[in-house]
Amino acid sequence: MSSRAEQTSQAGTALIAVGALMTGISLLDFVSNIYPFSPGTIEWRYGAVGILSGFTVTPLLGVVLMMIGATWLDRMTLVRVVAGVTIVLAALAAISLVMFLLDGIQVRRLGAPERRGVTGRAVMIGAVKLAASIGVALIVAMTGFRVARQRTESDGPRGPIVGR
Repeated sequence: MSSRAEQTSQAGTALIAVGALMTGISLLDFVSNIYPFSPGTIEWRYGAVGILSGFTVTPLLGVVLMMIGATWLDRMTLVRVVAGVTIVLAALAAISLVMFLLDGIQVRRLGAPERRGVTGRAVMIGAVKLAASIGVALIVAMTGFRVARQRTESDGPRGPIVGR
């Protein structure tokens, strides 16, 4: 029978692996849904960010699993890296949100008059989902940084490496 520390280590490793898989597969699915890339087209940008708004929950869950696993394994550098990447992605999503709102106005104006209400609702729903995901991503990232800092500070000052 394995010890409690070994079980925790195995569970932490599994959480990191599952979290990375969830995040990676979701990002791959998103990219495959928006390919071929055509960022110069209003309709493509509008559609790509609209699709993004539906793809954010699973990668966020993956990030949380990776952070929990890394915390269990006391890998605070990994927690910080995941938190940092999450903040960068949240910033990119915020930029995308602004572009989505502006493109949504144009797409709504270009569409048939009887479809404008549907387009307006789609823009609002996508914007709310994306804004909520950005907020949650920032909360998750800041929590990761806070946990890593507290863990590092609780270890106390470290002496020289010599003799360890």
